[in-house]
Amino acid sequence: EIYRRLGGKTPLHGIMERQAQNLQTLLNQRRYEGTEFRVFPANRYGNPSLQSVLTAIRNEGYDYVLVLSMYPF
Repeated sequence: EIYRRLGGKTPLHGIMERQAQNLQTLLNQRRYEGTEFRVFPANRYGNPSLQSVLTAIRNEGYDYVLVLSMYPF
């Protein structure tokens, strides 16, 4: 019943995407020492998977990676 009222799917993916975009925008507005930030959202039990995101990060050749877990404990 709840998912039906939400359009048939969980709203978490859209929320995660907006949080990631907002964080990226905020970080890049501050321009820490000229660094450009890119935020890659990932899911433990869904898509995009953590493994696929880590592979994409490696393939893009980033020198530094900061992992921030937003899982509700």
